Amino acid sequence: MSDTEDLGFSVVPSIKHVGYASLSVLTLMLYDVLLTLPLDYDFVWRDLTKSFSTTKAFYIVCRYGALVNAILYVLVAFPPTHHSKSWCIGLYAPIVVILLCVEACGHCMVLFKIFILWGRNEKIKRIMIFIASISYAVACAMMIKFLGPITKKTFFIDEQFDGGLHILACADEFDPKLAIGLFTPAVFMDGCAILLMWWNALDQPRAKNAQVMKILEHDGVVLLAAGFCLRLSNILITSTGNISLVLMVGFTLEFVNAVLNVRLFLKLRESTERPTSLSDELVCDLYDNNSEESFGIALWRLRQGAEEVPVIPATINDQ
Repeated sequence: MSDTEDLGFSVVPSIKHVGYASLSVLTLMLYDVLLTLPLDYDFVWRDLTKSFSTTKAFYIVCRYGALVNAILYVLVAFPPTHHSKSWCIGLYAPIVVILLCVEACGHCMVLFKIFILWGRNEKIKRIMIFIASISYAVACAMMIKFLGPITKKTFFIDEQFDGGLHILACADEFDPKLAIGLFTPAVFMDGCAILLMWWNALDQPRAKNAQVMKILEHDGVVLLAAGFCLRLSNILITSTGNISLVLMVGFTLEFVNAVLNVRLFLKLRESTERPTSLSDELVCDLYDNNSEESFGIALWRLRQGAEEVPVIPATINDQ
């Protein structure tokens, strides 16, 4: 058997595993879209032409951009016949760009809802804008620097081996610096979002520390922490430089993160939206009478009306 054939048979397991991983990711994305379809319709599609907003645009990119990326990921693992290197480059570059856009939009819509939890505090808004600008400026710079050289090294495998084995696949010389440059700012953003959510909970009038944990749990800190851990794991995985491991595990985790961002946004939206049973006057009174705490937590306290919560002034003041 020739060296080429040996190489072909040595990469067959990796190609198959990447293919199975891509199909699993696409199935996961489609399943989650179906699960949240009623919420998607209620938030986005029902009044899209009448009340389109930046937040809805971010949501559409995060939700359906990730789905488009999953489809492109499948095409990388199962390319049509009679294609060439240009086909692979035409897939890899959009996947990376869409991945960065999905990450950025997911973080922006989550930060916006945390901003609402803070009662639209201007100081918090400035902090969020600064953090997001620095983080994704670094990510864009890393993408511009490393994406070009990587795509130039992309190639298309189309080999026929003895025994009827026919291999079709896109491949490249993976550079861990690109993935680390994309994921590190996202980890930093998650960490900052967790701190801001924690700070908001500490800043609320409360009776004891257990109340802080109840506020955090209600605001979705568990989903935020899960996304942080998954992205941190991605940095460790991509630093190995193992292209099969990155494609099978790293990309899968990123799609899971996209799902978590959508779910976290929907949870925060539920926490901050006004109950339909309340009149506008009652909502305004609620906000005025709880000016020392965020609007989101004030609504939460109202929903817990059956449970009397003694209020003690917070030790951290909102300047």
